[in-house]
Amino acid sequence: MRSMPKFNFNIDPKEKQKIYLLIGIFVVAGVTLYFNVLLKPMFSNFIVMNREYYKIRTKVNNAKMLLANKAKIEEQYNLLKGQAEEYGKRFPNQAEVSSLLGDFSNVAEASNVKISRIRPLEDIDIAQATGSND
Repeated sequence: MRSMPKFNFNIDPKEKQKIYLLIGIFVVAGVTLYFNVLLKPMFSNFIVMNREYYKIRTKVNNAKMLLANKAKIEEQYNLLKGQAEEYGKRFPNQAEVSSLLGDFSNVAEASNVKISRIRPLEDIDIAQATGSND
């Protein structure tokens, strides 16, 4: 039978320090490698995904607000559309303005009157109300 080899576990303190230092270096290298290889890519991916999530979340919230205000927007649209139609009926179209100015010019020529300026009626009313003369 063979006898088992005997190991001497009596290590002097300097050797223990070297072993502890070597173990510490391996632990630090292992943690650094673990962080750089596994955790860093996961964290960077998480940050990118988090930014995208907040951008999409903001867009969704804005869309929800627009949908909530849809009725008000449609009401304002219809009101403005009605006002535009009303103003369109009040004001003469381009052909009417052209013929009116032509008739006005013909009357002025027939009366030997020179037209130097034409102002809107609203300006005259405001000037008369304030007491200023042009």
